[in-house]
This record gives sequence, C-alpha cells and structure tokens, in this order.
Amino acid sequence: MPQEPVADDTTLDILEFPAIVAAVARRTATVMGRERAQALRPRARLAEVELVQRQTSQMRALLESGAAPAGVPLAVPDVRDALRRARSGASLTGEELARVADAAEGMGRLREFFAEKLSSLEDSSALRPWADGLPDASALVRTLRKAIGPNGEVLDSASPQLAAVRQRLRRAIQRVHEALESLVRSPLGRQALQEPIVTHRMGRYVVPVRQECLHMVPGIVHDASGSGATLFVEPLSVVQANNVVRTEQASEQAEVERILRRLTREVAQAGQALEQGLATVGEVDAIVARARLGIDQRAVAPVLTAEPSVVVRQARHPLLTGPVVPIDVEVGRSFRILVVTGPNTGGKTVALKTVGLLTLMAQAGLHVPAEPGTAIGLFTRVRADIGDQQSVSNNLSTFSSHMQRIIPMLQEADEHTLVLLDELGAGTDPEEGGALGCAILQRLLERKARVIVTTHLTDLKLMAHATPGMANASVSFDTETLQPTYRVVMGAPGQSQAIAIARRLGLPPEVVEEARRRLGAERVRADALIAELQQALDAARRRLEEATAARDEARLHARHLQAELEKARRRRQEVVQRAMDDAQAWARRARLVFESLVEEGKKAAKEGRIDEVRRLRRQFAVARAGLEEQGMRLLSDGGSVGAVEEPVAAAAGPAVGGRVEEPGALQVGQRVWVAPLRCAGVVMETADPQGQVLVQAGAVRTRVPVRQLSWVIEAGEGQAAGEGGTAGTAAGAAGAVGADQVRGLGLAKATSVSPEIDLRGRTVEEATAELDKYLDDCTLAGVEQVRIIHGKGTGALREAVRAYLARSSRVRTYAPGEPAEGGDGVTVVRLA
Repeated sequence: MPQEPVADDTTLDILEFPAIVAAVARRTATVMGRERAQALRPRARLAEVELVQRQTSQMRALLESGAAPAGVPLAVPDVRDALRRARSGASLTGEELARVADAAEGMGRLREFFAEKLSSLEDSSALRPWADGLPDASALVRTLRKAIGPNGEVLDSASPQLAAVRQRLRRAIQRVHEALESLVRSPLGRQALQEPIVTHRMGRYVVPVRQECLHMVPGIVHDASGSGATLFVEPLSVVQANNVVRTEQASEQAEVERILRRLTREVAQAGQALEQGLATVGEVDAIVARARLGIDQRAVAPVLTAEPSVVVRQARHPLLTGPVVPIDVEVGRSFRILVVTGPNTGGKTVALKTVGLLTLMAQAGLHVPAEPGTAIGLFTRVRADIGDQQSVSNNLSTFSSHMQRIIPMLQEADEHTLVLLDELGAGTDPEEGGALGCAILQRLLERKARVIVTTHLTDLKLMAHATPGMANASVSFDTETLQPTYRVVMGAPGQSQAIAIARRLGLPPEVVEEARRRLGAERVRADALIAELQQALDAARRRLEEATAARDEARLHARHLQAELEKARRRRQEVVQRAMDDAQAWARRARLVFESLVEEGKKAAKEGRIDEVRRLRRQFAVARAGLEEQGMRLLSDGGSVGAVEEPVAAAAGPAVGGRVEEPGALQVGQRVWVAPLRCAGVVMETADPQGQVLVQAGAVRTRVPVRQLSWVIEAGEGQAAGEGGTAGTAAGAAGAVGADQVRGLGLAKATSVSPEIDLRGRTVEEATAELDKYLDDCTLAGVEQVRIIHGKGTGALREAVRAYLARSSRVRTYAPGEPAEGGDGVTVVRLA
C-alpha cells in the first residue's frame, strides 16, 4: 500500500517547497540528477530521514574538506534510451555508442573518485553504497574506444576486415580520381568542363561539363545545375572504376553495420549494470546538489528526533533576499499549540512559513538555514492554510475557502501532524470568528496535533494564556518608531497596533482618540497589561542576553586556559620524553664504560697487579659517583646526553685534553675525540681547505669539521688529578678498553644493519625519510653496498628514490638491479 505523502500539493505550494526543489535542481550536473532533484519530497519515516540527512552531511563534508577541490566528477551523459534500445535488439548508431562509452567512462571516473576520497571522511557510511553501486565497465570502454571515434565514426581498428576493405576502397577512389584529373588537365577538359574539378553525384565521381560540350565527353549524365548550363557527367572511361568504388563502399557499409551490431550486443549485455549505474549517478548528483544548497545557504544539519516537535534557532526563510531577521520559534515540547499575534506586516506569516518550510526541508534531507540547536521532529503529515484562498470561479469567499482547508485537518489530525493556520477566524464577524477559532483549536488540542496559528483575535490570545498545552507568542513592535522588528517573542501575546499604525500613517488625532474610546475599558486595560508584560519580557530577555554573553566569555576564557594547560602538558611530555631518550643513551654508554673497567680489573687481578686493581677500583668509584650525579641531574631537569659526556669520556676513553683550534696542529695518526660520533678516532688525513678532517672511528670513516674535534691525552702523556699520580695510567688503561668498546659498537652496528631495505607501499615522503635514516645507519656501520627495493608500479617511487640518491653525498654509484636481483624494481647502491 503506497504511503500517504507528508504534505499535499496545496501545502507544498503554500509553503513554497517547489522553489526549494528548483534551487536543488539548478545545482545538478546531469539529466538523471535533475530528475532526482525534481522528485525531492519530505519523507515520513525517521530512518529514511536520518539516512538522507547523513548523505547530505557527509557529501558536504567531502566538498568542504578540500578533498574534492574541483568538485565531484559528474560529466555523465544520459544514455538510458540507447541502453533500452540495445536491450530490445535494435542496433545503435556510432554516435550512440560513443555516448555510451562517454557515460561508462564517466561512471568509472566517479567510481575512482569515491575510492580515493571517501577515506578522507571520518564517516562515509551513507555514501559508500552509492560508490559501490557504480559499475566497472572499463573493458566495455576499451572495446568501444577501439572501434568508435569521439564523433561516432567507426574506426579502421574496429576489425581487420574493415581496415582491409577501406584500404581497397581508398585505392579504387584514387584510381577514379587519377583518371578524372587527367581529363580535367587535358586540352579537352579545359575546353569542355565548366570548372577544372572532380565532384560527386548520386554516389558516382563526375566532372562538370558545359551543356553545349556534352558531345565531347561521352558518358552518363547524373545531374544538372539549376540553370541547366552545367551537366555532371560520369565519363565512360571511369564507369568500371566507379563500379569498383561502389562495390567496395557496399562492402564497407556491410562491415560497419556488422561491427555496430556486435558492439550493440556487448552494450546490451552490460545494459542492466549501466542503467543501474546511471541511476546511481543521478542519486549522487542530487546528493551533491543538496549539499551545495546547504553550503550556499549557510545552513546546518538539524537534530532529528522521533518526538513530533519543532525548535528553530535563528531561522531564516531561505527564499527571502536582503537583510533577514532570524527568528526563534518552538512548538511540541512543553506545549502543543502556539498562538502568534502582533501587528500587520510584523512578520507573523513569514514566521509561520519559515517553520513549515524548514520542517519540509529537514524531512527531505536538506540542511536548514538556521543555527545549531535547531531540532526537527518527525511529522507524518504537514498541513497549511495560509493566505487568501478566495475563489471567484468556485463562488468561495475568503472565509469559506479557509473552512474548506481546515475541515479535513480536523478529521485527520493526530500527534504526528503539524498544522499551520494563518489568521484563524478572519473573514467574518470578529465575535463569531473568535468563538469558531477557539473551537477549532480545542479540537486540534484534543487530537494532540502540533499547531502554530496566527491571529488578531483577543479570544484566541486569552485561550492560549488560560489553556494547558497552549502558549502565546508575538512579533515585536517598536512603539518608539512605530515599526515592526520582525522578531518572534515566545511567551507573550502581541497587540495588533492598528490604531498606532493608523496614527503614524496620518489619521487625524480626533479620529484616533474616538477609536480608543470605542475600544472599551476592558480592552484598554487588556492592551495595557499586554504592553506591560511585553516590556517585562523585553527586560528579561536583555538580562538573559547579558548573562549569556557573560557565560560565553567565561567559557571562552576557560577554553583558552584549557588550551594553555594542554600546551604546557605537551611541553612537559616532550621534555620528559627527551630526557628519557637521553637517559637511555647515557645508560648504554655508561654500561660500556663500567664493563670495560670491570674487565680490566679482572685482568689485573688475574695477573696479580694489586696496585692496578686498587687504582681501577678507585677510578670505578669516582666515575660511578660522577655518572650518578649527572644522571640524576639529567632526569630532574630534562638535560641532554651532552650533560654526561664529560664523566663518561673521562672514565671510558682517552682523556680529552682540549678543543682543536688550529687545523695545522693535527697530524696523521693523531688520536682525537670526535664529538658528533661521541667516541675516539684517528686522524687519517689532515684538514682540507674547508677545514674538514678525515678521521677513522671504529668501522666508520668520515670527514668532520676541525672545531668538532678535541685532543686526546694518551696514557703516559700527562698526569690527571688523582691519587699518587696514577689516575692518568688508569685513564689510559680504561681508554684502551674504551677504544675496543667503540670498535665493538661499530661491529655490532654493522651486523644489525640489513644489506637491503624494502620501501614498497610507502608514500614518496615516507620512503625518503626512511631511506635517509637507513643510509645513515649503513654509513656508520661501514656497509659498502645495499639493495633498495621500491618495485616497478607506476614508477613514481622508483624515480623519487633515484632522485634522492643522485643528490646524496653518501652515495658513490647506483644502478638498477640485475634481472636475477629484481631488475628495475630494485636499485643497487655503492656507498662512499
């Protein structure tokens, strides 16, 4: 059983929903999308509304994220008629097949776009089914592109037979042309022909012969000029050659038709999938259009609730142009009927239409021009009676036309019905109109419908004030300027302000006073109370706005403080992490230092060198105390491993005597402390003109600036401060062990570095960073040759890797691998 539409056509027209549909349709890019947009209607099931809203929100996120800077590719022509003809057995033309290829190719581009871009969204669940619904017709596209040109011409490559027959046809035409051009150039041709050209008539190649010279060119006349002065003659000498041309043309046509039938059958086989793909393109196009409308209107996704209610915050009517005063309106939560009163031209009808139109838009999957906090409940029925429905042709007065609209509403209304009534009770005697309006609202209240009604009648204001489930609202009016402000004020009735407006328009003062006198004391008191209540509400609203502003400022300050706190926490974490990293490096080096001292002590004890053992023990204790002190300082104040270089260097290796300042002071074979490597080394070459010294440290040979080297005092070269002048000897002994440890570290590094690295699956940026670190490790380990596996693929990663190698100073040579090594998918590198 078909579901009843949420709103009938009259309500859609009254609320101007067709104009919104047209705005969506204008933003589509395809025929299929425009059709889907034009079919846009509000939905009555919450799950469906939630789904279409998620589609709009996710597509909008995709468009606004920059992931789709050029938009969503939707250049897909409408080939549904061609697909239906193909499936019915008809043969498609070349032009139709070219358009089918364009459509299939367009669907492929859209499919690839979604495959690449949807991963950028935090949630793409509502769009994923449409992406998956696009067919992969790449094989069909290749077949059609090989056979059909962009303008629908059948190409020679469509079949070997077509290529052969066309080659024969071109030779046959050439022979005819040669024969006729020979005639044209001959003296006979210059005398008998109207023009020296070869032309075409009735499928035959002919020459234009003067009528009076026809006897000079025997042949078949195929046509004549309008004046009869020129006859188009096929000379007898080329009749046979023309016959060959016609035969080859017939063969060509037959082969073309055979190709078109074959291609049509292939299209027919993919027809169902292609038709489904076109439907998917239409849906995607409509979703894109909905999202673009939301962007253009600066709209928000409404909160959807199962509760039938409407809460709009700073809502704007989407069809109004120029400055628009936003409104706040709600109905359906704490009360079910809202009575809106106020002056003419004050914005009551616009407020009514805004609420109704935004409700329809939300249930159609559109974002609404309002602010966050706007919530739309689910209505299975929306009905509106707005404006003058007077009909002369049907002999209906304004009052009668209103009643004809309202009566069915009273019969079908329920708690999931939204009713919008403009000027209820108007068009008849005010007293009767008031009584009738109150009765109508009472019936709608009993049926639990959600209702917004505008009126000037006092009876309805009083009923709203006194009846549970009803509330008053008004459109405000500036009594100083006597101008409406178009703001909706919840909680208080408004005044019609007819007398005040009439006075502003120039009604004589005595007439104004007479009108006030005739209002009666009760009405005057009521108006005074309403005015007083309005002033109280305005004052309360101002206080609320001030409190809200103060609260927002406090929240902003709190967010600022929270951000500063988070920043401080991150800085602390970074400092702690650096300290931990440096502490681990310090611990590794300290372990090597003490292991060397322990080993030397064991050796001295085994050989009976008691004094040496004592000295080493004292040296061990001094180094341990210094390292513990430096380590505690490192952990407490976040220092770097440089803070412990000095005690470690003192205990682990040759004593550092001082920084090298003059390059000429260094000699080949001189032992130095290499600061970048944090170990001792030997000078292999003296400083070059740039102040770079070649040093050997374990397995590593590298050039280092002179300023990064320090003297090393060898054992016996001097006495360091210590007991009995033996500290220097202990340092020297420990230095020997330390040097061994440095060489041991180099060997350990060499054994831990793999001779190849696999970069497949990385981005260019990831691969470059990983390769840079890997080559550093290889250089330190003394590795001479490595293999870099990057694969073949598109070649982008391979080219990036080789471009990096070409500019690296650590690389001596590089070349593609041998076939057995992986060929061009591998690069073999020899390091400098």
